[in-house]
Amino acid sequence: MVATETTTDVLLAAFENSKASAGPTWLHVLRAQALDAYREAGLPNIRQEEWRYTPLTSITRQTWRVAPPDAGATLRLIDIARLLPVGMEAPRLVFVNGRFSTRLSTQGRLAAGLHYLSLRDALESKGPSAKVVQAHLARHAEIESEAFTALNTAFFEDGAFIHLERGHDLSQPIQVLHLNVASEAALSQPRSLVLLDEGSRAKLIEIHAGIGNAPRLQNSVCEIVVGERANLSHLLLQHEDDAAVQINMHRARVDKGGAYASRVFSLGAALTRNNAHCVLNGEGAEATLGGLFLGRGTQHLDNHVYLEHAKPLGTSRQLYRGVLDEKSRGVFSGKVVVRPGAQKTDAQQQNNNLLLSDDAQIDTKPQLEIYADDVKCSHGATSGKLNEEALFFLRSRGLAEREARSLLTYAFCAELIEAVKPETLRDALAKLVQARFE
Repeated sequence: MVATETTTDVLLAAFENSKASAGPTWLHVLRAQALDAYREAGLPNIRQEEWRYTPLTSITRQTWRVAPPDAGATLRLIDIARLLPVGMEAPRLVFVNGRFSTRLSTQGRLAAGLHYLSLRDALESKGPSAKVVQAHLARHAEIESEAFTALNTAFFEDGAFIHLERGHDLSQPIQVLHLNVASEAALSQPRSLVLLDEGSRAKLIEIHAGIGNAPRLQNSVCEIVVGERANLSHLLLQHEDDAAVQINMHRARVDKGGAYASRVFSLGAALTRNNAHCVLNGEGAEATLGGLFLGRGTQHLDNHVYLEHAKPLGTSRQLYRGVLDEKSRGVFSGKVVVRPGAQKTDAQQQNNNLLLSDDAQIDTKPQLEIYADDVKCSHGATSGKLNEEALFFLRSRGLAEREARSLLTYAFCAELIEAVKPETLRDALAKLVQARFE
């Protein structure tokens, strides 16, 4: 990693004693460029439009340290089993505080055409994987306009590298577990690169979870390329608590005839900020983006989506739903941009929110920006409370008020959950969500 001079920036300060990491010359150049970009931009603040609803005081008021290498050294397979929604049998890469754990992972080329290893190992392989990483790392996620992406690029230690070669179809989902373990305020920055070549198909399950009562900050970046006629189903599950702060950036490029489906399930953290930027970069490309965010206490959950139709005949669907209780706050900011020449675009965006408390808040901002004239685009947002008539009906059938409210709240979430495959993952998600309303 790149060493820095003493600074009052709480995130740069965490890396003051970092030593330069091994790696090719091009990576050192990239890290230096990213560090310069971060210093130029600095941390975002509420005076910036894209961050006006996202207070970063839970970050700036804390003294952060990079977790020591031995953090989580005593973890056993039994400790992570409950965090893997499709079980221990599926292939998995496990990262503890942003560092690859060989003993908790199943690694290697597990199926024909699949390259599945840590990003550090891919870089050090000096083979085809290293060349693929060089061709794509930081080519999709921008360091100039995204301060947290720049910080991650400058200081990431490791992450997942998944590359599926042309024409291959994986029958099993791949699991990537990012586990944050802390006995004191700890910062981790995992980086992932996911590439599907032409005509390939895969399912990716990404899990972010934490262990310990100390403050934990994770700033993660994932770059995704879905090749021509390739198909990627990507599920992100955030299963954290009030000791955690999650900042996540997902940048996806979908080429001609490709399809990308993303579902984000945010089950709480003190602060969650999910940034999704998807570009439909080829004719006939498709994207289905959705998310469910559940807040309670004083939790703050943000979803910021930028979906760009760059070529003709693209199709996109967005459905995000939030359930906010007590004094929690949710944010949805979604923009669909249709570029000149992207004719025959078909784009729909919807955000629905359920407020279970008078003190819960939601800020929603669906947007369309259209520079083509032959398109079909729509957007909308709703916010409200539980339907009193439906609640009365259920109570008249003998259900207690708490049971009736729980049933109606889960029904509000069900459309997103029921769309999840495989069945084992869907069932696991259903149980997690139902447990929040009991």
